[in-house]
Amino acid sequence: MRKHILFIALICFAGTLTAQSYNSFIGAADEAFAGKDYFTSMTYYMEAAGFEKGGLGLDYKIAESARQIKSFETALNYYKKVMEGDANNAFPLATFWMADIHQQMGHYEEAKTLYNMYLSENNGDDPYYSAKAQKEIQASDWAMALLQEYEDSEEVEIRHLGKEVNTRYSEFGALKRGESLYYSSLRFTDKADDHNPKRPLSYILNSQNGERGKRLKKDFGQKGRHVAHTTFNDANTHIIYTMCDYVDVNDIQCKLYVRHKLDDGKWSEPDKLREPMNREGTTSTQPAFGKNPATGQEVLYFVSDRDGGKGGLDIWYATVNGDGSFGEPIALSEVNTNEDDISPYYHMPTNTLYFSSRGYQGMGGFDVYMVDGDSGAWGGVEHMGAQVNSSYDDVYYSLNEDGTMGYMSSNREGSAYLDKKNKACCFDIYELKYNDLEIKLLAETFNKETLEALQGATVTLYNLDDPNAEPIVITNADANDFNFDLQKDTHYRLVAEKPGYKPDEIEFNTLGIKKSTTIQKKLHLQPDFLTLNALTFDKSTSAALKCATVRLVDLTDPSAPPQVSNNCDGNEFNFKLMRGHAYQLTATRDGYKSTTISLDTKNYEGETLIVKKLYLTKESLIKYLPLKLYFDNDRPDRRTVKTRTTKTYTQTYNRYYPRKGLFERMNSGNDRTAIGDFFEYRVKKGKQDLDMFLQELASVLRAGQRVHITIKGFASPLAPTNYNEHLSRRRVSSVINELSSYAGGSLKSYIDSGMLTVGEAYFGETTAPGHVSSSNTNVKKSIYSVEASEERRVEIIGVDQN
Repeated sequence: MRKHILFIALICFAGTLTAQSYNSFIGAADEAFAGKDYFTSMTYYMEAAGFEKGGLGLDYKIAESARQIKSFETALNYYKKVMEGDANNAFPLATFWMADIHQQMGHYEEAKTLYNMYLSENNGDDPYYSAKAQKEIQASDWAMALLQEYEDSEEVEIRHLGKEVNTRYSEFGALKRGESLYYSSLRFTDKADDHNPKRPLSYILNSQNGERGKRLKKDFGQKGRHVAHTTFNDANTHIIYTMCDYVDVNDIQCKLYVRHKLDDGKWSEPDKLREPMNREGTTSTQPAFGKNPATGQEVLYFVSDRDGGKGGLDIWYATVNGDGSFGEPIALSEVNTNEDDISPYYHMPTNTLYFSSRGYQGMGGFDVYMVDGDSGAWGGVEHMGAQVNSSYDDVYYSLNEDGTMGYMSSNREGSAYLDKKNKACCFDIYELKYNDLEIKLLAETFNKETLEALQGATVTLYNLDDPNAEPIVITNADANDFNFDLQKDTHYRLVAEKPGYKPDEIEFNTLGIKKSTTIQKKLHLQPDFLTLNALTFDKSTSAALKCATVRLVDLTDPSAPPQVSNNCDGNEFNFKLMRGHAYQLTATRDGYKSTTISLDTKNYEGETLIVKKLYLTKESLIKYLPLKLYFDNDRPDRRTVKTRTTKTYTQTYNRYYPRKGLFERMNSGNDRTAIGDFFEYRVKKGKQDLDMFLQELASVLRAGQRVHITIKGFASPLAPTNYNEHLSRRRVSSVINELSSYAGGSLKSYIDSGMLTVGEAYFGETTAPGHVSSSNTNVKKSIYSVEASEERRVEIIGVDQN
């Protein structure tokens, strides 16, 4: 016969002994211990210890009695006395029970030390306790890791329900229905009970809107019997609960009762469920309406110690038939263990069964577990974590409809003591508030090649646990960050995509997250490159052209820096191109005209290599530029405002250069030397360069190239501005005449056909530096100085060959 877990802390204050001898106390204590009245046995054993008799055997009995009523500190003190004085190992389990108590108090390192001590001294003597010690060493390590995992958890807020519900006795079995909280309290006695002292009884109470709980109508129970554990069917037409009887001082036996709601809204008389729901000689208790996940039928879960389970108290279920009768009870083998499995609660909205057990890896005492039946079959059993659970006993877990609030009973620290001196008892009801954790995802996209932020990507979030969930898609054209809201305990896949890049994806989950947080994920997209092979050639010979420079500009992404490559070892240039982008490709080389082409990779879908040949036209005339030609003062054609002349530059030069001596005489010292050098290295050199330029120009034109020449004319500031502009035009005109008359007019046909064109620009004295003299009275400076001479010129500044 099993003691029901709700009475695990059943305490009856000891009666008074009339004969107060040592033997009287020992006899009364032994009788109470045999009757499982452990508080009375502890009290009398401690009285007997005052006679200083009994030795370690009496200390051990005190420790055993204290352990049974969970007076842990008292038990530890007496077990320690036994262990330290037990030279012959007469009480081997003292060490084991000390370890067990430390474990239930959350002292896991101490528990491990004592379990190992027990194994070192007694391993194999008792197979059950040896195996149990080894299991609990692992459980202690696991519990310490779990506590660390939950150290900063914000998932659950746990609140003791205070004096409106809890007393110094045990309260348990809380179930919320609307604004009513139904629960049971072990605070009552029966006046007719002739036991000394009177044994406590439980009754069902109802707390409305958080007010002090009130006992249900007396007709809900029967005098002298325990009434506890309420459960309502989904239609609210039936209530099933337990009524229990004392078999001895501490052991009880429970049966299931049902009441039906009548047409007038009242409940019918209690009706004891028939065999086999209640079976003689066994307990049937802790009922909970639910469903069979495999069939969807309504079932009643309950706890029983009947044969057919795995051992101890097991969870059973029976189908509820249409007429309200029950099918044959079946042990829930998917959940049960060989230890006690108790207090089932089925959450209808999520098809989840919650229960407490000592048969799974836990934190010390009874822990709360859950098993999901939403898929039509039971999933794996899961521990509810280190906030719901403690190292003490945590039982009778239940939830409200939407799963945001829950209740449980626990004797954890903070619960009331019935016996404050020995810190014994009791179970109190706690409220659990489940917080909506804010779990955010910050996804960022990067170019895998450069590791730079990648804008314009699209990121999609897939919920892998819900195939019907719509993917969340975000495109960010201006930045590389993407923000999502996540659910806890969910598996996800994150995919980033962008045209021209290979997608990247990450799978992650929010399992084990216990507080609001932001998860960061970086996605690196590999550019889906095309290879561009650019080749440079001389246009006139089609020969490979070395030492060119090729510049690639991304027209689609202006922020991308140009790619520039120079190759003096060959004519090949390789670039990586982004798919879907348009580009501009330019080749340049000294002595050649640059060439530019455009290409769009959209035209090369499916290809991996693009070859482009770039032909550069040789510009042999560029080497002469800028070509400067100098003039005598007010030449050609003095004192006229004409803009054209019939003279050629050669004619003006042939008159100007011989005046070198005059210019030298008009200067002295260094200025004389400078003007002489000017004539030799500027005036004469300019005419020589012009002759070579015209010779090569003729060759280029004969080769079929079109040539455009740009000429600028200048003047010194001696004359008025308008005059100087006209003078600049005449000087440019003399150079154009030089072109037309060259080699007997060999270039004139090219001018007439447009193969040779000239662009003109006139600046007069507007570009002359301020120190150049414009004085009519100081001609030494305004006419014969190097500074003034340098301003009387024409420049060929540009040649465009095609």
